[in-house]
Amino acid sequence: RSAAPIRPKWRQGMAASDEPSKGHTFGSRQVSYEQAAAFLRKCRLRPERMRLLCSTSAVREGGERLAVTVEVAPGGPFVEVQETSMADGWTGCRFSPSALWLSLELAADLDVRPRPGVLGALRGLELGCGVALCGLTLHALGVDTTLTDCLPGHLQNLRGVCERRSGPAELRVRCLDWQEEAARCRGVCAVDAGSPENSGADATEASARGVGVERLAAAERRSFDLVVASDVL
Repeated sequence: RSAAPIRPKWRQGMAASDEPSKGHTFGSRQVSYEQAAAFLRKCRLRPERMRLLCSTSAVREGGERLAVTVEVAPGGPFVEVQETSMADGWTGCRFSPSALWLSLELAADLDVRPRPGVLGALRGLELGCGVALCGLTLHALGVDTTLTDCLPGHLQNLRGVCERRSGPAELRVRCLDWQEEAARCRGVCAVDAGSPENSGADATEASARGVGVERLAAAERRSFDLVVASDVL
């Protein structure tokens, strides 16, 4: 993941009152579908921009946060994410252009109509979700959604998001760390031990328990109809 920010056009003309103040005050931003689509068209002209973070409003240090509402399709749904500081959320503290693109594609193409012979809603899983724009888009579309990450800052943030979100579809957050499977490829895969995201599965699980988030049960991992991920490599 890349941590370098860019300044998309929708930041232009922001009122001063939209900026988060010092401390833990929640500022807010709204991104229309037209603004999001225009920004992504610019990214297609410069593909390297897809590796960068969208918003620079949530600062890298400290505890400032920003609520960003994205219109993922013309007329809605409107999906709100809670962006965090770099100190709390590492590189996933803000959503990336790839997450924005995937969310708009899901809203345009995902068929959530009842399936013959299958009871209940589709079950969706987002891997390495960060602020979970894609997963929250799934939920807004009516998918029972599980948001997963391994960093305690994200898990704590997402727990609060899930508690505040309502709707007919289920929404929950679970801890999931790819390093649980690392033993299978020992000697084949190299793990960057210097990254906060790679502190080890045991340490990750302990951190998740510390913020009140359960580990995703192994028995559930093959139970999802749709798995999404963006900017995870």
